[in-house]
This record gives sequence, C-alpha cells and structure tokens, in this order.
Amino acid sequence: MRWIITMECIGEDGNKSTVVLGVIERAADGTVPENVGVNLNESQRILRSLQETVVGQQLQEHCERNRRCSGCGTLRAVKDYRRRRLDTVLGTVRPQSPRYHACRHCAGSRGSNPIAGLLPGRMTPELRHLQVSLGAQTSYRKAARLLRELLPPTGGTNHATTRNRVMAIGERIDEEIQHEIKENRTAENPARQMIIGIDGAFVKGHRRHRTDRASLEIITGRIETETEAGKRFVIVGDRDGQAKQRLRALLRRMGRSSETKDRVLSDGEDGMRSMVGRWFHGNEQRILDWYHIARRFEAIGKSLLYLPHVEDFGDRLGRHWHHLSRARWKVWHGNWEGAHLALASFYDGVNIHTRQAEKEARRTTSLQEICTRLNELWSYLTANKRHLINYGKEHREGNPISTARVESTVNQSVDWRMEKKQHMRWTPRGAQMLLHARCALLNGDLGKYTGWSLSRTSVPEAVAA
Repeated sequence: MRWIITMECIGEDGNKSTVVLGVIERAADGTVPENVGVNLNESQRILRSLQETVVGQQLQEHCERNRRCSGCGTLRAVKDYRRRRLDTVLGTVRPQSPRYHACRHCAGSRGSNPIAGLLPGRMTPELRHLQVSLGAQTSYRKAARLLRELLPPTGGTNHATTRNRVMAIGERIDEEIQHEIKENRTAENPARQMIIGIDGAFVKGHRRHRTDRASLEIITGRIETETEAGKRFVIVGDRDGQAKQRLRALLRRMGRSSETKDRVLSDGEDGMRSMVGRWFHGNEQRILDWYHIARRFEAIGKSLLYLPHVEDFGDRLGRHWHHLSRARWKVWHGNWEGAHLALASFYDGVNIHTRQAEKEARRTTSLQEICTRLNELWSYLTANKRHLINYGKEHREGNPISTARVESTVNQSVDWRMEKKQHMRWTPRGAQMLLHARCALLNGDLGKYTGWSLSRTSVPEAVAA
C-alpha cells in the first residue's frame, strides 16, 4: 500500500499550488506490528517538510512586501540571497533570504534584511517557550533529551543551550524588577488589602571558593489581592543584598501602597520572624500560621498512642487527650492564657505518668519524647504569642489563617526542581534566574517573555523522575 501526502496552498490572488510532503509505503504481503500506523520518524519527516513549505512561502511573501522603500515606495534592488537557519518545533529549516540595497531616492536610507528583523535569534517563539518551560520544570539535560526524542531534528536542543535560554528569560524578568526598584513608583491601582504568605527553604550551593556558602536561602511566598489572583514569588536571600528591595518591588507591582493593609502569614520560626519584622513596615498584621501550630499538636497526639501501660492507663490517657484537645481549642480561639493553663495541666499529667512508669519499671522513652515536643510547642507559642489571633472567627469569616498555599509554592518552585531527588548544586545567579523563569511559568506569565501566547499552545507538564 502507498499513501501520498500532499498540501494545497491558495494565495491571496487565488492561485493554487500543490506540494508533495511525503510518501508512506507498506508491504502488501502482510502486516507486522511495527508497520501498523505512521511511526515517529515518518511523522517527523512529513512535519518537517510541511514546516519547510509553509515557512518558505510565508517568508517569501514577507520579503516581497518589505522590498518597497517605506519612504517613497520604490522597489529596492536585491543585493544578494543567503540561506538563513531557522529552528522551529517541527525541525530546522533554511529558507532563502534576500538582502536589499538602500533606496537610491531617499537620503539616509539603509540596506535591510527582512527576515533578520522578523525572527531575531533564528528561532521561533514557540520553540523558545517550549524549551524554557521544560527547562524550568526539569533538569536541563532531561529537557534537552525530551526535545531531541519528541521533535524532528532541530538546533539548540542540547543542555547548554537550554540553560542559556532559561537564564536569558530570567535575566529579562530580573531587569524588570531592577527597573522597578530604581523607579520606586507608586501603584496605579492601589490595593485596599493584601495577603502575603511567606516561607523559606534551602538548596545546596555550588562552592567555587572557600568563602561561598554551602547552602542558599530561598525566600518564597504568595501574594494575593482582592482584584488579582495569587502570584508566586521566589527570591534568593543572600545573592546581592537586595532581597528586601526585590520583595517590595514585587509587592508594588501587585498594587501595594502606603495605605494598603498587609496581612502577613509566616511560620513563626526565629529566622523568618526576624526577617518579616525587618522587611515589612506600615500597616501590616503579622499572623502566626495555623498549619504549623496544628502540626505540632498532631505530633504530640500521635505520641500518646505509644505511652507505656501503667495503673489506670485508660483514665490517664483520657485526661491527656482532654488537656491536649482543650489547649488546641483555646489556641484556635485565640485564648493564650487558657491554652497556657491547659498545657500546664497536660505537662503535670505526663510527669505523673512518667513517675508511675518508673515505679513499675516501664520504659519512658515515649514520655520523654512527648516532653521534648511539648517544650518545643510551649517555646514556639510563647515566642509568637503576639501574633496569635482568633483563628476560628477568622476562618468563619473566610480570611486566610494558614500558609498551606505557600507550602505548596515551596514544593512547586523549589523542591520539585532543585531539591528532591535532584543531586544538584546552585550558584546564586543560576538559582535566581531559574526561579524567575519557573515562577513566570507557574503564574502563567511566561508567554510574555518568550513571545508565545499560552492560549495558542499547551505545554506538557514534565514530571521530574
């Protein structure tokens, strides 16, 4: 059997032209499994031929329209013809490109190359967008390998070019932020209220010198306003000493002004607490994240399952649960004094349980673990008691009380690409440029920097193995 794939083009003048794109042949004496359907090599060859035909005709028409002088409309003389390399998602094409002399009738006219102005970088925006998005989702080598396996032969699909193009997009985003820092403009449409969730993470640093840090601190978070959907941000904390200025510039771009009421949610750890105090000022309300409080209570509650059995064990366990649940209930409603008394009662009960276990020669390892976790919870709540709120009331009113979304942002922005199962080390610049590109991808803004509209294509989600 034989199939002939042809393409018919109808020009603006109505003329038709037919081009044979490829031929597929199969033996007639039987069908074997590997000959069923169109294989990848055949489809790539046909698509490459289709791309060469369409690009050639489009660029020819574009060059003919731009041959006339923009000043007087005179046809300019052709200087020469050259083959130009153009990388696309359907393969590399080499269209013939004319160069035109300057117009003889217009002073100051210069020669031109129409194709060079149309496609700078010798690649299509779609290929740039696909390569950057894959490079932002998985390792550069894996992204390059995926492009080579799935696309027809095209240029720039090695890991070095993938990294360079991701870095170029990151540089563009960073230049915008630096421009915002220098201008320090006020927001055109200031937001009335802004919710800022902030958290931190660490990635392994690439130590080129002994003075380089072994780990890089990554500040990540999410900004939400009443009019705009949440936007993620990621900043390398110790890159150039401008982390605070970068965050404030991003907040201004989202509509923060001196009248905006900030609601800042953080985990309350010592480093994050001091950083939030230095970076924010004005009308901010700092709130201790409920997610981290609940997680500490749950850890203590699970430890109760492994307590040693002593005399009146059931009654003792019931009292432990009662005091712990009451302490959590008090914290949920913003009653720190009541929570303090309930935790004290819980602590006394655990001490009595410990003495009884020692009296009966029982192991007290689980009791010691509970005491350690209880002391950590007590210190945690005491250090952040000024930022405790009535979580129940705020939750009923629909206000955010948790940084769970920020935790997912840490996983999406940092862990999945830079930490988990990725034995990589990062320079401050390389980490920041990659995170700029990754945040733009997650926020849906990557097409603005690659020149390719996201509504025109669907980018496959690469899952890092």
